[in-house]
Amino acid sequence: MKNTAQQSQFHKQIGLWLVAIAVILTAAFLRGKVNVRAAESLITKHTYINDQKDIWQLKDTKAGQTYKLKIEVGSAYSNPQLKYEWYYIPESNYTAEQKLSCTTSEISVIKSKYREDSYRVEVTDTKGNRVIEIFSLQREDILQAKLYVNNEEYESDDGRNIFVVEPGDRPLLKVETATEAKNTKFSWIKYSDDDDSNTTSTQDTCRADSVNGVDDQYACEVESDGYKARYIFRVGIESVLSMNPKLEMYINGTKTNLLTDDIYDVYAKKGDRITLVTKITSKKYGTDQIQYKWYVNNKPVTNTSSSPDTYTFTKSGNDDEYYECRISLKSDSSVENNAGVSIGLDSGIRGQTFVNGTPESEVTVRSYDELKNIRFKVEAQGDYPIKSYQWYLVDKLDDGTLLAQTQEYILPKEVAQKEEFIGMIGCKVTDTEGNCQWFYFDIDLDTNSTPTTPVIPSTGQNKTWQTKVNVALKIGAKAVDKKTKATYKVTTSNTVQYVKASSKKAKTVKVPSTITVNGVKCQVTSIAPKAMKGNKKLKKVIIPSSIRTIGTQAFAGCKNLKNITIQTPYLTKKSVGAKAFKGISNKAVIKVPKKQLKAYQKLLKTKGVSKKVKIKK
Repeated sequence: MKNTAQQSQFHKQIGLWLVAIAVILTAAFLRGKVNVRAAESLITKHTYINDQKDIWQLKDTKAGQTYKLKIEVGSAYSNPQLKYEWYYIPESNYTAEQKLSCTTSEISVIKSKYREDSYRVEVTDTKGNRVIEIFSLQREDILQAKLYVNNEEYESDDGRNIFVVEPGDRPLLKVETATEAKNTKFSWIKYSDDDDSNTTSTQDTCRADSVNGVDDQYACEVESDGYKARYIFRVGIESVLSMNPKLEMYINGTKTNLLTDDIYDVYAKKGDRITLVTKITSKKYGTDQIQYKWYVNNKPVTNTSSSPDTYTFTKSGNDDEYYECRISLKSDSSVENNAGVSIGLDSGIRGQTFVNGTPESEVTVRSYDELKNIRFKVEAQGDYPIKSYQWYLVDKLDDGTLLAQTQEYILPKEVAQKEEFIGMIGCKVTDTEGNCQWFYFDIDLDTNSTPTTPVIPSTGQNKTWQTKVNVALKIGAKAVDKKTKATYKVTTSNTVQYVKASSKKAKTVKVPSTITVNGVKCQVTSIAPKAMKGNKKLKKVIIPSSIRTIGTQAFAGCKNLKNITIQTPYLTKKSVGAKAFKGISNKAVIKVPKKQLKAYQKLLKTKGVSKKVKIKK
């Protein structure tokens, strides 16, 4: 087994040559619209490529041709002094990022021979507000490689999957490129404890050494007419690491579909009877040879079930609990693998938000004065009668400042002109049984926007619209954002949870504050357990101010994650899961809101952040 330094070097080398599909998906996720919060008073209005408006990605470009990139931003201040910084990123290799000399909103660039040229632009004002955009110029991928082990197609998943062989076998590894690939060169490398750059073959095949360990790793670098890519193989004898444990879940006897890729999150009602069953893939080991340990919120629990791979319990009133099964061999408990699921509480409360009588959860104003007399309302219903509506400034939740206890809240003029109301307000709806559900409103400031004058529909229109929303947005349903391809899960009629990025190879992840699901704009209020776990390529994360909870091990094992921006001001010990940031880079820098600096310095260190990590405002 490789030591930590060698593993770090191994993953660093992997990151230098991503396949083209991963690059495309990564850029797509990065781009979106960088929705900087209005409190920062700087937003992206438009991006251009060759004067084409609102595009960030151009495919089928030609090497040697000139392309013009441009960004247009909006500021809450008159005559703002803006600073522009441009960076070039070849093949999405951020370790080779180059700062360019351009200091204006527009730059002309020449397409290289790489499959993709990425350009990052950062715009800042004198008050420190910032927006970031990514541009992508792409060429056609001519490699389209398929991987094989012993003539059996191998799904590498960028080196995450282990192909199981018998002890002593010397498996044949092969990279098969598309017939269109010309002048193709191959270079095979075996990663070992002694030498991480041992070239073993220059053909499209490589005969592996005799396999006696659980994880032997090889890489094949392929170059063709200026294109470069690296493909990872992992082979080993069967072990806990190759068993790929999965969970099956039953609620009151009915099987519940869980999301794939080990990122699970579901909702159940108080009193539901839940059964979890661990499934493994193993030809060599039987259930009697495997040890199963069950944990709830990372604390061991006693399993009273007759089958050790099964755990049955009754859902309590706790809002969110993380259930995990850790497996190991009875003969060797030093190596573990695991599968888990976060089970939230379904309050049974459904509803819709309204702004000035129109179904909406956002409002944009040109000045603080326009905030006065805006009417925010929540119409809710549930399994039990609604008891109360409580309104809060979301950024002030820790202070417990209550704004009102009415179904409709109107911003008074004397408080609406305060800057603190630029951001988010929330309404906590509670029923007679104590179940509660939050509904959120975004308030944005854009001095260049057109004021909104919503039409006030009749009560009948409201009810008709609300009924359609309740049907379309099923609690617990999976949703994929069309723009970024990221996966979400519906948590209420107007909120979702961020489950995973579009690609496990994403280097930068910007979690949006809102997305649209079936025509309904939803707040992104949480990050799922294990959302980014084990992503060795992830280097940068932006967490918006709409996030209220971060799940267990959300970023665990992201050993190259060095840049984290936390915009949300209301994370607490209870709302951030155990080991959420365990295993990130010791060289990481975490930027947090100024008012939360001391609290977050203490909080994040209890959630896995190393003492060497710098946390600053």
